[in-house]
Amino acid sequence: MTTLPLTVPYTFGNTTTQNQLTYLDADFTTIFNAVNGIGNGSVTLSTPVITGALTLSTPLTAANGGTGVSNASLTPITATGSTTARTLGDRFANVVNVKDFGAVEDGVTDDTSAIQAALNSFGSFGGTVNYNGRVYIASNLSVPSNVTIKGPQFYMGNNATDSGYAYNSIAGIVLNSSATISLSGGSGLFGCLVIRKDQAVPETNPSANFAGTAITAAGDDVFLHECMILGFAQAFTSNNYNRANIRDLKFDCTAGIKIQNSNDIVHLNNCHGWPFLTTGTSYATNRSGTAYLISYTGSGSGGDWTRVNNCFSYGYETGFSLIATGDVILSNCSADQSPTTYSGQIGFSITGSAQRTRLMACLASGQDTGMYFDTGTASPYGFVELTNCSIFTSNTSGITVNTGDVTIIGGNIDNENTAITLNSLSSKVFVDAVSFIAVTTNPFLLNANDGNLYIGNNNYFGSFSGNPISNTSAVSTVASASPMVIPNTGTVFGVTGSTGFSVMNYGWPARQIILIFNNSITLTSGSGNNSLNLAGGTFTATGGSTLTLVSNGGAWFEIARKS
Repeated sequence: MTTLPLTVPYTFGNTTTQNQLTYLDADFTTIFNAVNGIGNGSVTLSTPVITGALTLSTPLTAANGGTGVSNASLTPITATGSTTARTLGDRFANVVNVKDFGAVEDGVTDDTSAIQAALNSFGSFGGTVNYNGRVYIASNLSVPSNVTIKGPQFYMGNNATDSGYAYNSIAGIVLNSSATISLSGGSGLFGCLVIRKDQAVPETNPSANFAGTAITAAGDDVFLHECMILGFAQAFTSNNYNRANIRDLKFDCTAGIKIQNSNDIVHLNNCHGWPFLTTGTSYATNRSGTAYLISYTGSGSGGDWTRVNNCFSYGYETGFSLIATGDVILSNCSADQSPTTYSGQIGFSITGSAQRTRLMACLASGQDTGMYFDTGTASPYGFVELTNCSIFTSNTSGITVNTGDVTIIGGNIDNENTAITLNSLSSKVFVDAVSFIAVTTNPFLLNANDGNLYIGNNNYFGSFSGNPISNTSAVSTVASASPMVIPNTGTVFGVTGSTGFSVMNYGWPARQIILIFNNSITLTSGSGNNSLNLAGGTFTATGGSTLTLVSNGGAWFEIARKS
């Protein structure tokens, strides 16, 4: 209450006409009137005109800073430049915030029910729920179809270069490891940090403490955009749902993104698996899971046409794993690690009945095996194509082909013990325009007979200490017969038996082979298709003799012999 008497100064621009002076005291309970106001001066107020609680019967006009209406929240107002009047309540409802439903946002109080109520408030229309602080989700949360949870971050990370961890002090979703956020069809997260409850920053023992699954797809067309997930056993998983769209996701979990049994295109773009919680410390930077796993568990192949672009992994036991997938393309993806971290660590693993897999401009560094292929022999489509890929500083082999066919065009393989290892007689490996640099022993190691290794004329071989091709097993053997039938792949064959022949099948233009004979045998020139054309008309072999032949597509011609 104002203490009287009170002297109030005034200044009026009109110096000839008296003005009415009205004064409302500081606690809005008393109004005084005084007639004075010519020029400058002051007036002493001693008797109030109105006291007590005040009610404005006439709304304050817009010119005087008001709205002109007695209850602005219920009265429609036309925004400047617009055409339709709306109440303030209607306008506020455009932005749904979890605090409007009772969330505390202190990172400790359980906000699950409040957030679920906010998510459910849209009905079937869908919409966006916002948060601005740290919300704690203690139990399972279900995001309805076509609803987005939007956080305040656009792109988050460390405060400084690989240090200055701020993840426990910035806005985000604190998620109990026993809970998961389920995404219904068309729903997702944007700009959200999701961190495990009680996650230490930095983490001292990730292999023991990471737990739970952060995000679980529960429908088609789910998405994660501009998010970060920290401290879980699995960052994201989807099984039997299609068209997941994940971009600009950072994660540090035991395993990253897991896509199973999708039959329509999944898109993974610009994702980054990195030890965010331990980098720059003495704690472990390795993670024992797979950063990106795409698999199909039905018959045949699946994971239909998934596209993985500009994604990166560091420290994972397996960077990228495709199991029984079909028509998957990986482009500009990289798997990095410090050598010797894991025995059997693989940058890119393509296995199962995977079909028509393509890797373009991908990079593997510091792995035990840079790229490993084992796509089986059941399907003629179980091939892998590498275009302009780079593999370096692997412990065992840059590329290992266990089964399946592989084409390697362009790129480089460097600082390797062995560049390419071939373990299967049935596999066909085509290599051209590849630079082999600083290979310690052999550019090629054949562990399964001669194999089907096709080396183009445009490769570059730098220095290496061994032979270009090292063969640890005997060559393929074929029993002599008339006509002679050799495999339709391969270049060197051991011939057993003593049956002479003058015709040999499976010749085509420029095919060149070497026959190594184990026993005494006589070959003669013949006539007709695939006949032998021998110098002098005959070749008598003993154990250890060799005969080199080339085909023009119609007949075989002798190039060289060693009796």
